[in-house]
Amino acid sequence: MPGLRSIQLLRGLDGTKVISHMRWDSQAAFRQATINNPRIAATMQHVAELIEAAEPGLYEVVDP
Repeated sequence: MPGLRSIQLLRGLDGTKVISHMRWDSQAAFRQATINNPRIAATMQHVAELIEAAEPGLYEVVDP
């Protein structure tokens, strides 16, 4: 998918949480993929419905 750098699925050690970590070239690339691709938008909606406490967000990488 254009603009998508990587996807990682992180499982909490206690077995109660999962994080989907996706790296995009830019916010614009993310928006382009989710707005212009109905299949991705539908998948994201379906996943949100399956998760009890989904907390989606956009973040930036910063150097410590």
